[in-house]
Amino acid sequence: MRRAAALLAVAVGLAACEDAGADQQAARQFVFQKLSTADRPVVVGPAVTQSGFAVVDWTRGAFAGGRALVRKERGGWAFVLCGGAPLKRRPVLERAGVPDGAAGMLATKLLREESRVTDERRSQIEHWGGLGTNAASCPEPRPAT
Repeated sequence: MRRAAALLAVAVGLAACEDAGADQQAARQFVFQKLSTADRPVVVGPAVTQSGFAVVDWTRGAFAGGRALVRKERGGWAFVLCGGAPLKRRPVLERAGVPDGAAGMLATKLLREESRVTDERRSQIEHWGGLGTNAASCPEPRPAT
């Protein structure tokens, strides 16, 4: 009986990992499709997910990049908030509607994943100014200065 319970726990854990991976990929794809243009595609990632929310980093060529907070909805993903440095802070994520525990997990996961990103790319991501609350505020990055 213990063995069966242990196997079930492992299977549930693996399924959760697969779901998280699928959510990360779907969130990355959403941001790529919404922010890329034919002549200026974006590079997305890292992306982290928690409780139906994702923070996806993006850059576009020599232009500054940013972060997109997206929420999983019935039809896919939707923009919640776009910005740069502020989107890696728990209080900002909470004010944007991410539940308290999930906001902390997103911030922690993002810091861990971004530790693997080059300093140059991280600087591009941080450069995006302000916070915007809709898709129209995300797609037009300013040239890095």
